[in-house]
Amino acid sequence: AGAGSGFPGSGNGDPALAAARAQLEARGLHVRESTEAVPHGRSTVRLRAEWPELASGPTARRELDDRARTLLERAVAVRRGQPPTGRCPAARSKLGRYGQGDDAHIGDGGVAVQLLGGDAQLVPQGPWGKFVGARRDCDFGRCFDSLRAACQLSGPLRVLWYARPPAGAPSNARAGAATGVAELQCSNAQCEWARLGIGAGLVQLVTAPEDACVFVATDAVLRKIDDSKCIGSRPCTRRFDSALAHWGAAGAAGRNHLLLQPQCAWRCDLSGENPSLGQSGQAMIASSSTWRGLFRTGFDLMPAMPWTGPMGELTASAPQEGWWGDEGGTELGALRERPLLLNFRGGLTGPNRWTFARVLASEFSHEPSAGVFMSLMDHNRGVCGSRKAANWTADAIGAGAQEAVLQALAGGYAEVLTNSTFGFAPGGSGPSSFRFIEVLAAGAIPLVPDDLILPWSGSVYRPLDWDACVVRASRSELHALGALVRAVAPEGSQKLRNRRSACGRIWDELSVSRPSSRHTQNDASQRNSPRGKKPLQNKNPATAFKSPPALSPDEARTMAAAGYECAAAGRIWLELSTRIAGALGGSGGSSTIAPGARRASSNAAGAARASERHALELAGTAACRQRLFLERRRPVLS
Repeated sequence: AGAGSGFPGSGNGDPALAAARAQLEARGLHVRESTEAVPHGRSTVRLRAEWPELASGPTARRELDDRARTLLERAVAVRRGQPPTGRCPAARSKLGRYGQGDDAHIGDGGVAVQLLGGDAQLVPQGPWGKFVGARRDCDFGRCFDSLRAACQLSGPLRVLWYARPPAGAPSNARAGAATGVAELQCSNAQCEWARLGIGAGLVQLVTAPEDACVFVATDAVLRKIDDSKCIGSRPCTRRFDSALAHWGAAGAAGRNHLLLQPQCAWRCDLSGENPSLGQSGQAMIASSSTWRGLFRTGFDLMPAMPWTGPMGELTASAPQEGWWGDEGGTELGALRERPLLLNFRGGLTGPNRWTFARVLASEFSHEPSAGVFMSLMDHNRGVCGSRKAANWTADAIGAGAQEAVLQALAGGYAEVLTNSTFGFAPGGSGPSSFRFIEVLAAGAIPLVPDDLILPWSGSVYRPLDWDACVVRASRSELHALGALVRAVAPEGSQKLRNRRSACGRIWDELSVSRPSSRHTQNDASQRNSPRGKKPLQNKNPATAFKSPPALSPDEARTMAAAGYECAAAGRIWLELSTRIAGALGGSGGSSTIAPGARRASSNAAGAARASERHALELAGTAACRQRLFLERRRPVLS
């Protein structure tokens, strides 16, 4: 539906609704028109957007021809017609009760688009919606003022970072500007990454609002000043407009603000911000746990999940060339046969869409004879019959598996991952997954439900080609995941090699701490160089700092973690710089913030910032990694 389309009750159509509809449809949601009554006897045009439940997921629809897709859908239908394995009574109970209770619909029900003061608001639907606040439909051109004087300055990005009022301050005291790094409070890894960008020279802190291009607020400044009185699960938060002193400094509520993991002010695994925080206005949200219906592509940020213990274990046990090999996956790391096709071993979590994906996969896709091992366990009470996962070894013996399969299953979590071609990462208590990054770290191809948003989706700075790497499954295909991966990437095929190569390039971008030859000047990720500039050659910021030889396992874990965190720190700030450069250079979309004449110097400012961006990414990311490694290496060595 274009801007000129007519909606019931809207006359010639509302541009805000048309823009919201286009954004939602671009994210794969099905949008329908709806005119519904609202309080005080008024009515307003609304749209409803829901995630479509299709027979085939996006990977199958894109990769398979009609005949192959029909065969896959038949295989899925056959498995759906069979009873579940029954290995976990609690899982079968969840299958029967799905959709019941206040929060059983988390992730389902979609969003409604409602007009409020001329703006389109994305309002979560279903019982779970009462726990998640609405977001204004925004894009970078409409909701960020790149023409602020501070945004056109050369050098690091000027940032005003809010500091929590000191203890003993009045209850209505508002958060003001931090004067130094010591005042920046963080309670989660994503915030720590953003703070690393200051020491790496990517960001310059300012204290006056007129000197700031971006305003940063963390969950720490959104909590009540005296939070000792907060009890139970009741939100202990203050509204954005009452907590942040410069909430409207850029001309509108929340404009040019970046909210880092704001849901952590209540619960980090929420799919959005709690309504107790109030309207987020025109602020960008940086969160690793956001449902697709609320994520505003090209405006919000989707950082990766934090570094985990298993990732360190995988790094320490990796061969010299890494689990992904070199040269786009043509060396040992890619060609080594992996005896397991697909695995998932996880626990029962809260009743939501993503737990349902776990239940379906474990109860229907477990296929030991084909190297597909899926099971659930209950970490608390052992309602699956044991506190341990199902006995995969016994299943493999019963299926007549070869010795290599039995040896792979005898290992721990990390060994199973590194011996699997694919790893299922369905999400858990929310639409995010630690397992997703761990699967990548193990050199396995992630398989995910089709509604998950993947790290750094929608980025314009060195965009990641997730479609070439991951396999996305529809809810129907969760019944036969083995059939899905065999169809889209058959064992030994060029399709499988291409998918592994794409995953390897992404892993290099996200984390790797060794020199890589994957990135050449013809690589798509190098094509964002400024006009007139020669593309960078083999200067990927994720590999700019070369690790010293002969690292011990502990040092290897330390080095890899530092590389992962610094690459994430760089991505947060360089993504914003790239968007600003695009807007100033005229390629960032139209701006409704300063109608009329755009500054004559904006194109030059955009080009200058684009050029500086490349210098900052090389120097800043490498400096960050080296500093973190040396700081963390001392206790390791001592």
